[in-house]
Amino acid sequence: MPKETLHVVAHATARPGEESSVRKEFLALVAPTRAEPGCLSYELFVNGESSADFLFVQEYENDAAFEAHLASSHITAMLPVVLPLLSSPPDIRRYRMISS
Repeated sequence: MPKETLHVVAHATARPGEESSVRKEFLALVAPTRAEPGCLSYELFVNGESSADFLFVQEYENDAAFEAHLASSHITAMLPVVLPLLSSPPDIRRYRMISS
């Protein structure tokens, strides 16, 4: 039986003029998150048509690994800095693969 991992998609949009600041904050999350136990994949994307439109595509071994990520020092330190730079709160969704 295949291992059921958790896939997370997080979308965020920077306020006008804050794109580079948001990009810097988000880029700083990549290396420490990839080093977290239970993190299988952590990728950051920016929309080719809008430098304000960011997307994280993530995969974790399980829900506990993702919850640990949310409680990590690099995430908790980043949130108060980046949330005011966003046009709305991030849209974070959890998914599981449907297998036949």
